Amino acid sequence: MYTHTLIALIVHIIHVTVCTNVKINFREKEKEVLDQILGQGMYDARIRPSGVNGTDGPAIVRVNLFVRSIATISDIKMMLHHIRISEKPAWGGDEKGPFVARISTHHTHQHQETQATNERANSELFSECLSSGLVGSKVALGAALSVPSCRCRCLIAFMHRSHRAPDGPAIVRVNIFVRSISKIDDVTMEYSVQLTFREQWLDERLKFNDFGGRLKYLTLTEASRVWMPDLFFSNEKEGHFHNIIMPNVYIRIFPYGSVLYSIRISLTLSCPMNLKLYPLDRQICSLRMASYGWTTDDLVFLWKEGDPVQVVKNLHLPRFTLEKFLTDYCNSKTNTGEYSCLKVDLLFKREFSYYLIQIYIPCCMLVIVSWVSFWLDQGAVPARVSLGVTTLLTMATQTSGINASLPPVSYTKAIDVWTGVCLTFVFGALLEFALVNYASRSDMHRENMKKQRRQCELEHAASMDATSDLIDTDSNATFAMKPLVRHPGDPMSLEKVRQCEIHMQPARPNCCRSWLSKFPTRSKRIDVISRITFPLVFALFNVIYWSTYLFREEAEES
Repeated sequence: MYTHTLIALIVHIIHVTVCTNVKINFREKEKEVLDQILGQGMYDARIRPSGVNGTDGPAIVRVNLFVRSIATISDIKMMLHHIRISEKPAWGGDEKGPFVARISTHHTHQHQETQATNERANSELFSECLSSGLVGSKVALGAALSVPSCRCRCLIAFMHRSHRAPDGPAIVRVNIFVRSISKIDDVTMEYSVQLTFREQWLDERLKFNDFGGRLKYLTLTEASRVWMPDLFFSNEKEGHFHNIIMPNVYIRIFPYGSVLYSIRISLTLSCPMNLKLYPLDRQICSLRMASYGWTTDDLVFLWKEGDPVQVVKNLHLPRFTLEKFLTDYCNSKTNTGEYSCLKVDLLFKREFSYYLIQIYIPCCMLVIVSWVSFWLDQGAVPARVSLGVTTLLTMATQTSGINASLPPVSYTKAIDVWTGVCLTFVFGALLEFALVNYASRSDMHRENMKKQRRQCELEHAASMDATSDLIDTDSNATFAMKPLVRHPGDPMSLEKVRQCEIHMQPARPNCCRSWLSKFPTRSKRIDVISRITFPLVFALFNVIYWSTYLFREEAEES
């Protein structure tokens, strides 16, 4: 009896030792667990989860949001547009491993029906392959190809049942080919791009016999048949696949288990812009790709070696030039873990020639036209007023048209400085005429004062002559001076004499006054000064403006 017990103990120890040395295939275990909990008759998606602690109470869903972008805030409709939100609910009270779902306003009822149809087809396909005995056995793909009923579809369906990557983090290498960039919108701060997206990873479960190199790869057109990285574009606003004439997507599976996924897509991506140097600016628009559900412990994105980003030759944009592009990594950490991320920074330079012809030259011409008023006669009031008002309204219309093509921002742009100064010069030319008109009326008043002064001088001279005659007639009549100067009936008083003497005092000599004395009136002098001052100040402004912003543009480029 003791011998049998000892033998059983030794056998048990040997069995435990052998089992512990065998490497456990966790992917196979995961498949078994999935079959146990999601197999036929085990799970019904029509029934909601139970309440807390398995009760019949309501299912508790805990939600947290991560706001990725807010595109538009409409004051007219009083609503938000294009809010990108990630929702992560946790079923019941278990917060470990939260179920990940994504909210998108672009899902339609037709898409949901198509997805349900695909799931039913996959379930039927898996049942078919299960009955053939291929699923769960270590059968090479060559043997699967020999089965006419399912061929390699059985193996593909089996791989689709396991929704996880191989052991350790799956390495996915990405490269893109930019086919076109259709528009870059300054108002909505977005751009549209069409590209061919490719990603490649190794899945050893998909190894197959290449029959001596005769079978180079297998080609599929349905991505739902194999495990796929859950990549998404984090700064995407809108996007769609291309299905003309056939869906522009394929999957290649190579004999050593490498999977190449390629698809052509069109995206509208957000591009936050800094318009302080507009239109002498450069903008960096990014293309960000990240994993949605898998953390860096399970999935890592890397750029493909060599040339991961390619751009079609002769790429032409109406108002921009693509100078260069830079690839980088942008891993992000949230409260659910760290996620792998790739980004491409596209550096665009704005074409200045368009703005030179459409904005800068017309503004200069309007400013110069406003100076014509300085050369018109000061009496031509209708001509000068109509010219000033017309140029002012045209300049204001030009400014409002420029602002209509730009978003309302809180900082001052380079174009705001230019249009503001040009508008100031045009308005200054109109104010100059008002000053000239005021000076003209003042000159008329001065002429009247001159006439009074001449009359005063004549009266003063007449009184002096009368005094001289009286003195010569009677030298003994010293009292004769009193009635001439003090007599209240005399029209010439001492105060009037003093005023006349003040008007007769000569002004001090001055070079500027001597030059301005060539022009008879002050209104004429203002016009002459404006003819010289306005162009000189405007030229000085141009020197300061272009030297400042061109220097800042070069500094930003470096």
